[in-house]
Amino acid sequence: MQIAKKVLAVFLALLFVLPGLAVGLTASAETYKTGDVITFGSYPQSQVEDAGLIAALNAQGGTWQSYGYYRGTGQNASSYMDGAMTASDFMRYKDVSYDGGKYRAVTFDGYRPFWTGGSSGTGHAYQDDNGFAPDNVYWFRYDPLQWRVLDGMTGLVMCNTVIDAQPYQQYCLIDGNAGDGLPAYWGDAGKTFYANNYAKSTIRAWLNGTFIQTAFSSAEEAAILTTALVTDSVNAWDGVPGSEEYNAPSTEDRVFLLSFDEVTNGAYGFDTFKAYDPARILQGSRYAQCQGLWVYRQQASADSGVAYWLLRSPGVDSNDVCHVDIYGTVRQSCDAEFTYYGICPAMTLDLRETPSTDSYSFSNTKLNVPAGATVGYKTSVTVTVTASDMPDGFKVALYDGETCLAEGEESVSWRAERIKESKTLTARIVDSQGNVQSNADGKLEKQITIIVKTGFFAKVKAFFLCLFGLLPTVELKP
Repeated sequence: MQIAKKVLAVFLALLFVLPGLAVGLTASAETYKTGDVITFGSYPQSQVEDAGLIAALNAQGGTWQSYGYYRGTGQNASSYMDGAMTASDFMRYKDVSYDGGKYRAVTFDGYRPFWTGGSSGTGHAYQDDNGFAPDNVYWFRYDPLQWRVLDGMTGLVMCNTVIDAQPYQQYCLIDGNAGDGLPAYWGDAGKTFYANNYAKSTIRAWLNGTFIQTAFSSAEEAAILTTALVTDSVNAWDGVPGSEEYNAPSTEDRVFLLSFDEVTNGAYGFDTFKAYDPARILQGSRYAQCQGLWVYRQQASADSGVAYWLLRSPGVDSNDVCHVDIYGTVRQSCDAEFTYYGICPAMTLDLRETPSTDSYSFSNTKLNVPAGATVGYKTSVTVTVTASDMPDGFKVALYDGETCLAEGEESVSWRAERIKESKTLTARIVDSQGNVQSNADGKLEKQITIIVKTGFFAKVKAFFLCLFGLLPTVELKP
């Protein structure tokens, strides 16, 4: 078996040194498979809550920049499609570096309306629902971006979180009818293209401009390949092509939204479009929520929540685009000018040149766990696990099987009261989605086995110890 592996390794090495034989290979299938998660780039995500850090960040100065977001008069129900929306500086940001980290401040004079033609107000915004109010400054940490591998051979990856909230098209004007007799929604005042034309969309420009410049260093940008994209209209209800009138021209982009076909591709780990699919259910970051993202929270106090996220495929009229809902179902009913739908970027990476989770963030990370122990029946056991040199945005967690018992930033403790049966716990370093991280030595997870004496005499001993309040307590530390 070892000889076979060595022969395969030599063969693969030759593919990369012999001219012409490595054409089209952009990733190592040996290293990456569908569903793997890698760390690449960074973006504002988690909200800073520590009062001392907030005070220090506020003292750093910096220059405020306008997002240039659109809003309109919002005077009547049709105002969002009258072409009266304009860009303004009601919402601003600034980036600062402090104590080895990078942070973004966000402030706004009025709420961001949930459609680009609306006016500011709590009645048509979601920032207030997310705990953000005008005339305050909110700070967000640049956390590592997590990418899910969809195709290890081509290098196709998607962001594992909804990281922002942006409209598909900032401008929208309704005037006349399209070729199919339905009202025509235009993406420009000159009425030269429809609002759901991906090639002309503001989201495409944002992904390949603002997002790339914010999320990646110049060295990281070198690993992002150009991808040829086909963006046809799709009837999401029966899976057949929609009106060809709404097909967008083919494009070549570095960052893009996924299409209807891609998020219903079983080879990428997805189910059919009508199905409830956990693989398509994504959480929205706190930064995205500050931008106006709508999220569904199972608990009112939860920092994160499940979000809608946009696809690039046009729907069956000139203003509809496809999206994924909070149940993981693909739909075609999002208006192009809505601002509260999430953005999940995708791209093709040269995974041979991409700093992976192994080398990019965790090369010096250590997971420290206690040795296992044998304890008496009904002993109370406290298990503590720590981590060192761990990047921001990740956690150390303790699991019983696949059930997370506890998690923390740099250490975690869990107590089992009067334990009656043996168990093996697993300590892991995970991202916000619970994905186990790795370094050069492999997955960052270790097991702790607790053996409980359950024989007759052990139980009799525990009975009398309990009777006199003398049951022991054991602490397991690294």
